[in-house]
Amino acid sequence: MAPIQLLTDVLEKVYGWYNKVSTNYMTTTTRQFTLIAILLFSFLTVLGQSEKGFVLNKTPFIDLSKLNVHQYVELLKVDSNEVNKFNILTVGMERPKNWVTKKDIYILINLIDSAEPAKCVMQIVSSHLPVRESSTIGGQVMNIIEAFKENKAYPTALTSCAKTDAERVKNIKVWWDSQK
Repeated sequence: MAPIQLLTDVLEKVYGWYNKVSTNYMTTTTRQFTLIAILLFSFLTVLGQSEKGFVLNKTPFIDLSKLNVHQYVELLKVDSNEVNKFNILTVGMERPKNWVTKKDIYILINLIDSAEPAKCVMQIVSSHLPVRESSTIGGQVMNIIEAFKENKAYPTALTSCAKTDAERVKNIKVWWDSQK
């Protein structure tokens, strides 16, 4: 039996549903290619695992459970020395619910007015790649604070290119004053 056929047979047993959804117009070669592509993309995230998360082709895949909020904000900063680079920080599937504490907010609240350029944040499962969008540290910090405020896991959106917004800044400052 040819190796490709053996691989296809194994994959069809693992992904049994695939036979049910494939239609008559798909040739055997098309089915084999599709199954191999599914397998390859399913395991891509395990390549290049490092201490801070995952690194694949110099694109960081961040595991928030291994970082504190302040380390994460530093990673959000755009490296002005690199040219022709997408300013995107990809966050893995681990999203600790109590990752941000009230103690963190005391420091983060001072950053919400920041217009310093930041990377867009994209969850690893997002299908939207924000290549022409930009973000600010203030906008991303506001997202972190709002996740804390609403008791949600951060990030709350699949993709975020948040910018500093005067109305959001005002609302967060009013909320924070009521929390002290």
